[in-house]
Amino acid sequence: MPNQQQEKAIKAGLTANEYERAKALLGREANTEELEIFGMLWNDLYCYKNSVKWLRTLPSFSKDTAFEDGREKFGVFELEDGKSFYFRVDTMRLENVKAESISQSAPYGMQPLASFTALHSSPPGGKSSQDKINAILRETVETSKQLGFETLENEFNFNFSYDGAGFANIFSLGLFEGKPSKPDEKLNIYLLGKQGFNVEAAAENIQIFHKIVKTGLADSVFAIEAGGILAKLVDSAWSLKLGVSINFQAVKDFFKEDTLTQTLMSAKAGYYYALVTEAMQATFEKEAAQNGFKTAMVGETIQSQQLIVKEEGATKVDIPISALSIGGMAPVNELDASMPDYITANAEYSIHDIAEPDLKEVAQFIISHPNIGIKSSRNEQGQKNFLYDAEVFSFDESEKGLAAVVNSRTDYIVADPLKGSSITLAEAARKITSTGATPVASVCSFVFGDENNKEVYWQFMQSVRGIASAARRLNTPLIGGNVVFDKKVKTPTVIVSMLGVHPEPQKAIDIAFKSKGDLIFLVGQTINDIGSSEYLINYHEVENSPAPYFDIEFENAMQHALNGAIASGLVSSAHNVATGGLFASLFESCIPKSLGFDIVTDSEIREDSFLFGENQSRVLVSVSPANESAFVDFMLETGIPVLMLGHVTKGEMRIDDASYGFVAEAHKIYDSIFTDYRIS
Repeated sequence: MPNQQQEKAIKAGLTANEYERAKALLGREANTEELEIFGMLWNDLYCYKNSVKWLRTLPSFSKDTAFEDGREKFGVFELEDGKSFYFRVDTMRLENVKAESISQSAPYGMQPLASFTALHSSPPGGKSSQDKINAILRETVETSKQLGFETLENEFNFNFSYDGAGFANIFSLGLFEGKPSKPDEKLNIYLLGKQGFNVEAAAENIQIFHKIVKTGLADSVFAIEAGGILAKLVDSAWSLKLGVSINFQAVKDFFKEDTLTQTLMSAKAGYYYALVTEAMQATFEKEAAQNGFKTAMVGETIQSQQLIVKEEGATKVDIPISALSIGGMAPVNELDASMPDYITANAEYSIHDIAEPDLKEVAQFIISHPNIGIKSSRNEQGQKNFLYDAEVFSFDESEKGLAAVVNSRTDYIVADPLKGSSITLAEAARKITSTGATPVASVCSFVFGDENNKEVYWQFMQSVRGIASAARRLNTPLIGGNVVFDKKVKTPTVIVSMLGVHPEPQKAIDIAFKSKGDLIFLVGQTINDIGSSEYLINYHEVENSPAPYFDIEFENAMQHALNGAIASGLVSSAHNVATGGLFASLFESCIPKSLGFDIVTDSEIREDSFLFGENQSRVLVSVSPANESAFVDFMLETGIPVLMLGHVTKGEMRIDDASYGFVAEAHKIYDSIFTDYRIS
């Protein structure tokens, strides 16, 4: 029979083992307030207790592993010149994608740079579902613009398994221009707020807090999100290796609320907290007041690395920060896992069981498929990246720029979570490389079903291993991310958002064929493989097949070779071969300048595999006749296979002397798939 404290622990959300663990960490019985804090911060949403064992295997910059310093949704990446960038991911169910939630997750205290969204939904089957997706796109794009972000790429993945459980991942990038305090400097904790919260207010607050941090009036400013001020303060204290002392009465007076849960552990839209040095207190308070903020100093950092909550001089809470942190002594669970039976069924697939259909019919199918054609709407939404595999942009007056991309390959991950996740990260890096940039860092979002389902947990474990192995080999460490286990989710999904550094952003390579007569090459090696391709799954309706062929060592070598060819000025255009295969990449490269192509397939490869297969580590490039010899010689020295396919033409698509139609007519089909998805 549980005693009174055990009953309180259970009510707070702790298991019997976790209750005993809390007692052991404290060296005494936890009081009611402490049990509430343990119950919230030991929830998997905050401490990732059911996933952190595997997340710690992810490579990061400063340590052997990621998710050790208390950060999860966001990370900070620093360039060699000292510039620091904030990179964050938020996962929301489609019904929760609202302007307020997007505004709440913005990088306050920093200069907003870019925002992009990965949207996963069941295929739009009628006007109502089209309207729903269009409303979400409008909400994300227009809200991001109002907040001061440049709206970049949107990634779309339509799959029937997302029916009723669709979600969006919103990635945001900001430039941190503050001057961090000294490690041993005491910081005062301020609450800030003002009446009314909407997108306009959030946009104004972003600019105000950016100025406050940039001028050194505050060390940092954060919105009070899920978990309240307490969750974020614990993260901050753990990363700074400090403790926190909170004046509970001051917090209650500020919010006009009484309970610990209401005041310290609840989201507060339009409210923020700031860390301010003693030297800047008066100036900070004056600046905040001039901008209409009510402020209150409610605590301070301390050297003891404890979370202390006091009320009228009495200590209500005294818990080691390490006991509450992801990288500390919070619980770490390893759940039961088992491989799903369908993985074995996938291995029984053979390409020889698939008859080759009319390839012209397949080409029309690929052009008109939503997972391909949705790209055509991006420019209409104020996004510039349709011409690029990754968006490249400048962030100040320096010569260098950034490249950014978001990538997800759900069908691959379903087929083989280990390989599929590696491909997801490698393809993001390949897209960055295709512009002439060098991949440097990533954030990753893992969205899975019920973690207590052994097969789901196995998929998750394998996916983390896949991301870790690819990130290490391609030298693209993880700087943040999140994990969502949701019983409504039926499809394992991994979304990678990656940053690259471009030496000369104004010279970034795009996907567009430039001139009639330019030569078309395929960099990489094509094999007989149509596994898990859009062609196999959606045209042939074959559900069980392996993920496409992939070799991480070859991928790494290919990317280095391509980067060298671009840096040497030998490449006119470059386009990753991915969804829809080589044919889709050829067609998309024609669209910007309404050009065409005349190519010959490889007689040693099945024609459907050559055109529509999605085996990895391939990039389609065009080269001017003047650079042909130099390009071929350069690639021969690297040892990476390169195949001359043909040349760029005026506007017809020709394959093996057969006409596949004209680009202008095909573009009308491609561009009309989502006619409703236009944001003026």
